[in-house]
Amino acid sequence: LLPSVMDAGYNFDFFDDRMLKDDGKIEKNLLTLGKSKYRAVILPAVERIPLETLKKLEAFASEGGVVIAVGRKPDLAPGLQDKDTPQVQELSKRLFGGSSPAMFVSDAGDAGAELAKKVPADLTFDGKKNTVGFVHRTTDAGELYFVANTRETAIKDTLNLRGSDAVVEAWNA
Repeated sequence: LLPSVMDAGYNFDFFDDRMLKDDGKIEKNLLTLGKSKYRAVILPAVERIPLETLKKLEAFASEGGVVIAVGRKPDLAPGLQDKDTPQVQELSKRLFGGSSPAMFVSDAGDAGAELAKKVPADLTFDGKKNTVGFVHRTTDAGELYFVANTRETAIKDTLNLRGSDAVVEAWNA
């Protein structure tokens, strides 16, 4: 899953149910966790999910956010909350059904391509697939990209950053 997402030009963070519950806010089509804002959430073969989490993801998707379940759809409530399992199953079926804004991708290798249909990539190359490591953050001052060639050989290619106002400062350290 991670190579597919990274090769498609996306950076990612991880968060858990508690963070979503305590800090998660939906602002139009963005999920905000603290100062970070996200356009998409990927559930990597999640089997058990709290009902509250799934409800928040449904709200995010209904506001235009992208929610993708990869490998399997969540269909069980966790541990002692398993009384919520029928509601989790119903909501998951509705959320990842054909007419929903959320989607199900069975093969993890296809996740990056499916994400690209919904959200513009952070970083792409004119030539081959993404061959560098990078981190992308949005700050009050603008978009910040840290890009690093982690290979032992030089790369000569055109790098495309999401957004057209990019001012690039190159460091060769």
